[in-house]
Amino acid sequence: MYSVTVSNILGSTLTELPIRGQTFGPDANIQLQLIQGNDFVSLDPRTKKLTLEKELDRDEGLSRFEILIECKSLLDDHFPEVSFRIVQLRHQ
Repeated sequence: MYSVTVSNILGSTLTELPIRGQTFGPDANIQLQLIQGNDFVSLDPRTKKLTLEKELDRDEGLSRFEILIECKSLLDDHFPEVSFRIVQLRHQ
């Protein structure tokens, strides 16, 4: 689980995913894709960073949201999916 403070501003980096592997170029061996949660965040596959795209306001009833990131091996069809499931908001 990953927590996000309500004070995070739009465009700020929430986290850099702790995923090993090359996501671009001729030596790419994994593919990262944001499956769910693109209303709130964007994923830069090259840097593996999640960026806040929507203002989060707990006062409007939003206490958590779900994102799902799929990580696929470009070399092995049996590579497991990697996901971040629940992101909870907290006041700073």
